[in-house]
Amino acid sequence: MNFLKPKLRKPETRIKKFEKWEAIKPKEKGYIEKINENIQNTIIQGGFKIKLSEFYLISLISGIVGWIIGSLLKNFLVSLMLFAVFSYLPYKYFYTIANSYKNKINAQLENAVSIIIAAFQSREDLILAIKDNINNFQEPLKTYFIEFVNKVDKFGMSFDESIDELAVKIGHPIFDDFAKLAKIHYEKGGDTKYALLDIPEDFRDHKLIMSEIDAEISPIKILGYIFAGTIPATLLFQRLTNKMYYDLLINTTVGRITVFVAFLMFFITLYQIKKIDKQIKI
Repeated sequence: MNFLKPKLRKPETRIKKFEKWEAIKPKEKGYIEKINENIQNTIIQGGFKIKLSEFYLISLISGIVGWIIGSLLKNFLVSLMLFAVFSYLPYKYFYTIANSYKNKINAQLENAVSIIIAAFQSREDLILAIKDNINNFQEPLKTYFIEFVNKVDKFGMSFDESIDELAVKIGHPIFDDFAKLAKIHYEKGGDTKYALLDIPEDFRDHKLIMSEIDAEISPIKILGYIFAGTIPATLLFQRLTNKMYYDLLINTTVGRITVFVAFLMFFITLYQIKKIDKQIKI
């Protein structure tokens, strides 16, 4: 959509970067509130229809299964660790499903938002801009935008609340910026609409940066997975080649500590890989 910019952009009316967000300052949230919000957003993005309380119940049941497995090893520390790990597994499953949805959406999002912004500059109304181009969108974006339009246009839901819900479903940082700017324009009107013209370029910059970072960290992640895999592989090899090894690990204090340390190193390695992934999400 670069060819549109010379016609539509008015540099003298563009809002400075620090002014864009002045009207919308998110309140600081507590640690527990942030965790609950992250879980709830993941459930929504994965298309699941469960309550937060139901998610915690599933996690508790999964954690109990982990505790039972640890009990079979007669190791309290391992039982405690497996309870924590198995409690996390339901979230990991929901996150994986949500991520697959987001990858599908991301492939369509830049083009869809560019079309909306181009139409918005002439229509002066975001709802009309979406309505005019709704048939140009693919699923699931098409359904998401139809739901957004219906909530505002037919059911009288507030614009801010509706577009915030849409942003949660889509789960892309640049679309979050689009939603913030759209809310500012909805409140102030006028030339604030020209700030939206930066969004398509932001999408391209984001995609380029993420591809470069992914290329750099992929070898590190592979080495991390190899290291993590050697830990259970070593224990299994010793178990198969030494008949007394299992009794040593299960029935002695030194063995139990060894098993605990091995599990701990394994999960810390996986956690560090996950932490690297989380840090590059921009």
